Amino acid sequence: MKIKAAVNLYQNTDPTMELVKRFEEASAQSGHHSLPKDAIKHAKELHLDLKLGEGEPTSPTVDGKETEGRKIGTLQ
Repeated sequence: MKIKAAVNLYQNTDPTMELVKRFEEASAQSGHHSLPKDAIKHAKELHLDLKLGEGEPTSPTVDGKETEGRKIGTLQ
């Protein structure tokens, strides 16, 4: 759920969600828990390399190709 929520947060272009994204990134910078940090940690536990940040969230597949953020949930 955290991975999907983080991907949805980074895909959303709504200005209000941009504020939420900045808040979450500031929380991570100050060492507090944050949704993106937790999502990346959980993705690593599932052997996924989740990339959040500028642009579309992605995760490489077994064959090395990048998977779009909207398809990450179907990797399992």
